Amino acid sequence: MPNNKIDRSILKMPRVQAVIILVAVVLFFYVFWRNSLCESRDINDRYHLMLWDCIELSGIFYPVVDEEAKQVHFVVTEIMGDSAICLGNTVIEGNGKYWLNIVWNCSGIKQFLEFFFIIILFPACHKKKLWYIPVGLVILYLFNIVRMTSVYYALENGTEFAETVHAYFKWAYNGLIFLFWLIWTEFIYVPARQKK
Repeated sequence: MPNNKIDRSILKMPRVQAVIILVAVVLFFYVFWRNSLCESRDINDRYHLMLWDCIELSGIFYPVVDEEAKQVHFVVTEIMGDSAICLGNTVIEGNGKYWLNIVWNCSGIKQFLEFFFIIILFPACHKKKLWYIPVGLVILYLFNIVRMTSVYYALENGTEFAETVHAYFKWAYNGLIFLFWLIWTEFIYVPARQKK
C-alpha cells in the first residue's frame, strides 16, 4: 500500500501542479467544446452557435470573427498590397477567385480561454499574471491573424492546400499555448515558489 504522505507531497510539487493544471484545462476545453457547442443554420443560411442546443452564443463570436476578417483584410491590402474586399466575416480576393470565410471555430476564443485558465489557475504569482495574461492574449490574437492570413493566401493554391495550412497552424497555435505554459512554469511560477 502506497504511503499517503508521499502521494500528497507529489501533488504539492510545483511542476506536478503545473502539469495537472495544463492537462485538466486542455481536457476540459476539448470535451466541453466538442460536446457542448453545436452549429445550426437559420432560414437565411446564417450560422448560429448554440450551447447545449438552447443558449445562443453567436452574439459573442460574430463580432470577433468580423473584426478578425477586417484585420486579415488590412494585412492583405495595406501590408501585402494586394486587392481584396471584406464583407462581414469574409475576405474576398480582388478578382473573386477565392475567399476566406472566418467562422466561430477559427476565432481563437477557445485558445484565448484555454491560455487564460491555464495561467489563472496557478495558486501564486498573481501580480505577474496581471502582465503575463494580457501579453499572451495579444500575442495569441496576432498569431491568429497571421494564421488566417496564411490560410487566405494558401487558398490561391486550392482548398486542399489551404486545409493543410489550416491544420498545420492549428497545431502551431496549440504549440504556442504550450510554449507560454512552459515559460510560465519554468521561468515565472516555479522560481517564485522556490524563493519562499
